[in-house]
Amino acid sequence: MTHPQAPPPHENWLPGDFTPDHPKPVMAMVEITRRCNLACPVCFADTGSAAGDPSLSEVGGYLRNLLAVTGMPIPIQISGGEPTLREDLPDIIALAGKMGFSHIDLVTNGVRIAAAARQGRAGHRQKPL
Repeated sequence: MTHPQAPPPHENWLPGDFTPDHPKPVMAMVEITRRCNLACPVCFADTGSAAGDPSLSEVGGYLRNLLAVTGMPIPIQISGGEPTLREDLPDIIALAGKMGFSHIDLVTNGVRIAAAARQGRAGHRQKPL
């Protein structure tokens, strides 16, 4: 089995750059925060403040740049840190949808979603899973 060779480096080319000589991505991860509600010892995410989060406008810029590179909406994964810590997460997802991104995954540890589900079920009898 032969493996394709990497293209020769070009002046000012960095790994991950997409140019006419290099293939375009078929999926992209959009990191919207470095904050996290866990402190896993093997993770790079920060548990700091929201001050370092990109604004909704900046996230829109990331998505516009992605469209400029790919020429069409591709599947995206919204990630971080923990993206559910963003109060404007629904706005970010809506913005991506308005820009034509129709395959949007949310990469989450699920802690806040599970807590909200438990809170929503309080007082309601549920069938066991």
